[in-house]
Amino acid sequence: MNARRFLFGLTILLTLEVCARQADSLQQRPLVLPKGARDSTTLSFKDTDLRDVFRALAVQHNLNVFVDNSINKRTTISLNNVRVYDAIKFICEQNKLNLQVDGGIMKVTPIKLEPLPAKIPSVLFEKDLLSVWLKNDDLEQVVLQIQKKSGKNILITAGTTGTVSGTLDDVDFDIGFTQLMNNNGYAVQKKNGIYLVNRLDYFVGQQAGQQGTKSGPYWISVKDSFVTVDVTNAPLDRVLNDMIRQLNTDVVFYNAITGTVTARATNVSLTRAMDLLLRNTNYDYRETGGIFFIGEKTNKALVSTKLLKLKYLRAEKTLDMIPQSITSQATVKVMKEQNGIVLIAPHDVIAQAEEFFKEIDKPVAQVLIEAIVVDYDRSRGLNLGIDAGFRTNATDSTAAARKLDTMIPGVDILYSGSDLKNALQGIVNLGKLPNSFYLNLKALEQKGVANIRSRPLLATLNGTPASLSIGTTQYFLLNTTTPYRDQTQLYLQQSQNFQTIDADVKLDITPYVGSDGQITVEIKPDFKTPVGTFSSNVPPTINKRAMSSTLIMREGETIVLGGLIQETESETRTQTPILGSIPLLGYLFSNTSKSTNKSELIIYVTPHISYGEEFKIGSLPGKEE
Repeated sequence: MNARRFLFGLTILLTLEVCARQADSLQQRPLVLPKGARDSTTLSFKDTDLRDVFRALAVQHNLNVFVDNSINKRTTISLNNVRVYDAIKFICEQNKLNLQVDGGIMKVTPIKLEPLPAKIPSVLFEKDLLSVWLKNDDLEQVVLQIQKKSGKNILITAGTTGTVSGTLDDVDFDIGFTQLMNNNGYAVQKKNGIYLVNRLDYFVGQQAGQQGTKSGPYWISVKDSFVTVDVTNAPLDRVLNDMIRQLNTDVVFYNAITGTVTARATNVSLTRAMDLLLRNTNYDYRETGGIFFIGEKTNKALVSTKLLKLKYLRAEKTLDMIPQSITSQATVKVMKEQNGIVLIAPHDVIAQAEEFFKEIDKPVAQVLIEAIVVDYDRSRGLNLGIDAGFRTNATDSTAAARKLDTMIPGVDILYSGSDLKNALQGIVNLGKLPNSFYLNLKALEQKGVANIRSRPLLATLNGTPASLSIGTTQYFLLNTTTPYRDQTQLYLQQSQNFQTIDADVKLDITPYVGSDGQITVEIKPDFKTPVGTFSSNVPPTINKRAMSSTLIMREGETIVLGGLIQETESETRTQTPILGSIPLLGYLFSNTSKSTNKSELIIYVTPHISYGEEFKIGSLPGKEE
């Protein structure tokens, strides 16, 4: 026990001495700062190479700064009104760099710490009995100390590395050393008084009685229920047995396992290791109650059932996407209630399906489309003539009384409407609309310049059409006369039936969101408006304005679609009987009104993208309550 305490105390003293030397090496001599290093500076960098940061400070403040070429780090920093030297020192401290100032030159180099001495494993050997106290000690150091203390000849196979943990108290050397190595994943062979240490390796005899031939590197270890495998051309049944034995897990083999395997995996679960080893073989496994059952894939007892729930995609839409390598070996069914796919298949096929759906089941972009459909009035009117008459109420001075019972037209010139460009000057901003745009439209609507036909909000998934239809269906009576005759006379048969005509506003929009955030939008507006007043006896006249457009835009941008112009002309003439028909003089006793009604339909479209979060709408205000 005294020897053990002495070894531990010696190790602690050596460690403290090394730390003290390192601390002394980091002490800095009194500084004489260059003039530029005493200046104040403000800097802001985002994800910038440190060498570029130091270079910028050197140029700006006329400093000599040397930066070691081995420094390859990036930083994000923002400092305001600090001394240049303090800024450089702070950057060096945050990135574990050494700063030296010598003769006006500031030198930035990586901090080189002297490595701590290797930990000396605690090993005692007395009266051919071995005692060790080890915890994650290096294999080579452990073997070296055991060899020194015991005087045994021990060799380590080239390429065998790792750590050793364990405690032994006064154990026979051969038993203790062999068990210690085996417990840490190493094998020990003794031949001619020499101990050979390597990874858990074994030899497969070609024939009974013949000298074995090495199959290749073989390494299987288990730590904290995780498996590390590194085997080359190893028998599959031995690999499976070694893994399960080290994990102390029960196993049942339905068939004799044949074949070899080459695999490498580090710190994976047992089920993951089984998937890797049995994939692309004729064998499969199933775990039930902590027991592993292993056999051929054709064994129905090994078939598993798994429900794969989808988060974003619709299950019935994914059937055609599943690769044939999966569907050919599995029974695939859709469960709409769970929005999932039920697979009845061997375990490795289910694992492939899980990897496939994990790759394709990604969030689907949702697109909210703001649309404003506005009819702008671009009318011109002219009223020329004379109105003359009398008032029925002499005491009434209102305009209605003065124009009552007109006999001779008076001079009345009317010019109404305004040009669309002048009406919208300072309001429309192609690209992103200002927040006041909708309020300006409402003001124009009150003045009679604009008529907001519709302001829908349409939400749809990426690549899925969104449709809006608002309008009325008008019925009218259709009379039909059908002639028919016999041998002597012609007869006419009258029949009636109701027909329908739709007068509505339709808007079909299909968005496609690209990986770069751009949106391809297909827009198909179709507007049908009746002319005049509906009559149940006369088929109505329908004015139709439609267009189709495909365009590319970004989220929050607004596209303006126009050119849907409708124009109607009308002329009305009133005159005084007889006098209004006199050539030339008749203009003094008549009134002629001419009007051209012209309107242009303009559509404003603004898309917004969401991947499950709330839509961020900042371009247009909400509707007025």
